[in-house]
Amino acid sequence: MNEPDFATLRSDVEQHTRLPDFDTVAARGRRRVRRRRLATTLWSIAATIVFLPGLGYIGLVLASNSDRPGVVEIAIANGGDGDATNTVVTLPAPTGTVTARLVAADGVDLAHSYGLIDACRDSACSLQLISLGNEVSTERIGLLRSEPSDTAANARVVALDQTDVVVSAQLGNSIGPVAQTLDVGSIFATKPATTSVEPIQIAALGKIEEVSGGDAKIHAIPRQPKLSSINLASDNHGWWVTGDDPGTGELAVSFSNDRGATWRTTALGVVPETGEQPALATADGTNVYVLVRSGGQMLLIRSSDGGQTWAAPIPEASWIATDEFGLITPADGSVGVWLSGGADAVSYRRSTDHGATFAPTTGSAAPTGRVITVSGGYVTLGAHPTISVDGRVWHRITIPVVPPN
Repeated sequence: MNEPDFATLRSDVEQHTRLPDFDTVAARGRRRVRRRRLATTLWSIAATIVFLPGLGYIGLVLASNSDRPGVVEIAIANGGDGDATNTVVTLPAPTGTVTARLVAADGVDLAHSYGLIDACRDSACSLQLISLGNEVSTERIGLLRSEPSDTAANARVVALDQTDVVVSAQLGNSIGPVAQTLDVGSIFATKPATTSVEPIQIAALGKIEEVSGGDAKIHAIPRQPKLSSINLASDNHGWWVTGDDPGTGELAVSFSNDRGATWRTTALGVVPETGEQPALATADGTNVYVLVRSGGQMLLIRSSDGGQTWAAPIPEASWIATDEFGLITPADGSVGVWLSGGADAVSYRRSTDHGATFAPTTGSAAPTGRVITVSGGYVTLGAHPTISVDGRVWHRITIPVVPPN
């Protein structure tokens, strides 16, 4: 047997073996890397196009909740705010004039009083609670409404204590008012305990209840006054309630000095206009004044013995109120009458002789809108609200507003 010729075999193998072109392999690898990078870039661009509108919307929302007008800038990719390769997209800020009105107010005293404002831009509105005490500031926004375009009417604020309030309003086509209880005190603050007992009326024409001890808990009172369409008019030197006599429909005043255990009720001999509430005010519990519209004219009725007897109604032919009206009785013994002609058109008259005569009052000595009496002072509602501690000098309130989206 012949030995294998390994030299010949090796020569044949080398001739029939083809080695790869390493330069071509390297070039092919570089092309694959470039294709992967290009795909990644295209996906990044596509994602930016898809999500940019959402980022812009978020920016607009954040800007609309800021009190600083201007533009919204969004930096897209790459290495942070300082990267020169960042793309900055500038979007316009929300437009439209923001209007705001103080629509309700209340407080256990002037230092702990709160107001409800309705801030609107175009058809979007936001009910916002503000403090009116030593420092005017926004406490809550976006209250009650489920839709920003819902109308709001008959707004109310009822203070339960220094830091708890109930806000309510008739919204859109709702059957009844929508209410919300708010605690605007500090989270870790201890509520101040008090020994006072205050009457409250959560709903317009609703039952009279009471709060005591500063714990914001509402309690029933022993008896309700035997009147229809009742209105808690004053808690100065007793609880004063106006309403209609269920039998005759005449205007009547009920008074209690024992927290609703007993009521003294006196009819005043006049029938109020349908759907209107009379006004009642007293500074000392002795001289009590009632203003009512009856038979198409304004009538002033006075008691000088704490509501036990009442003088004959005095017609005031020159007093014209197409909308609302009210009374204030400052501590100086004067009597003020405000008459609203709609919106912010309010006229004011003042008497220094227990209501025998009245003189028109204007300027800083007169309120600018519907007057809300709070222990220790007064607040006026409207687009240009004011505040007063004595009913003589009224100071403008600058309303803080968070623009609605």
